Amino acid sequence: LDPLGGAADLAAGILRSCSETVLQDDPLRVLKGVRHCQFLDLQPDRDTLERMAAAVVALPRAAPERIRAELGQILAGASSSRSC
Repeated sequence: LDPLGGAADLAAGILRSCSETVLQDDPLRVLKGVRHCQFLDLQPDRDTLERMAAAVVALPRAAPERIRAELGQILAGASSSRSC
């Protein structure tokens, strides 16, 4: 089952948020999205990119160790110059 069409999005190289509030609910997902773009060679769709930009201001709500872990994974990536 794939009710949100995630498999088709992945095949097309698209990162799409699954709901309007998912990034506001957990702002760390913005960094996770950047990491997925980097490692899976994805591009966010317009709505997702706008939601990421809006949610990034709430990133300080996330635990510092979670932020550090995500940033570490992003920076350690082989293609860290390529991100959303």
